[in-house]
Amino acid sequence: MFELESINLNKVGEGFVETSTNWKKYFKYLYSAKAFAEKEWIRLTAGRKNPEKIVWTKESGRNHHSQDLGFVQYNIRGIKLED
Repeated sequence: MFELESINLNKVGEGFVETSTNWKKYFKYLYSAKAFAEKEWIRLTAGRKNPEKIVWTKESGRNHHSQDLGFVQYNIRGIKLED
């Protein structure tokens, strides 16, 4: 199972860092979480000329994150569900 988190970066910069979670969604497969984030990014940047493409970086274990996309960043965490 994977948790996709959209992080709001609107309050980052000028000497301070404050982030908040926009939303979290859960997926059975890593590729599904990445595809959802990419579709969401396309929706958020509709009308922009040449929007940045998401580049995924693998962290430890099953975790991945996108680059800082200006006002949002995506994190994917591999999670285990208990019986």
